[in-house]
Amino acid sequence: MMGEELADEVLIVGLPEVLESHKNNGVDTLIMDGVITPHLVELAPKAGIKTIVAKGKAVLPREPIGLSLFTAEDLA
Repeated sequence: MMGEELADEVLIVGLPEVLESHKNNGVDTLIMDGVITPHLVELAPKAGIKTIVAKGKAVLPREPIGLSLFTAEDLA
């Protein structure tokens, strides 16, 4: 697909730091082999992320506004 490429590959333990340091760099989707956590939901929009696709999702205090979340189960 044109205009879509892998921007970065990061270990899950380093993801919060990467999101904090890559604010609005043109990347709007995060695909990860991990769990969507409340902390990740808080950091992602600040980095310009609008969509997260992950293996699973932790219990979130509320549904995020302006952020689409998908799990492996949603895509099955």
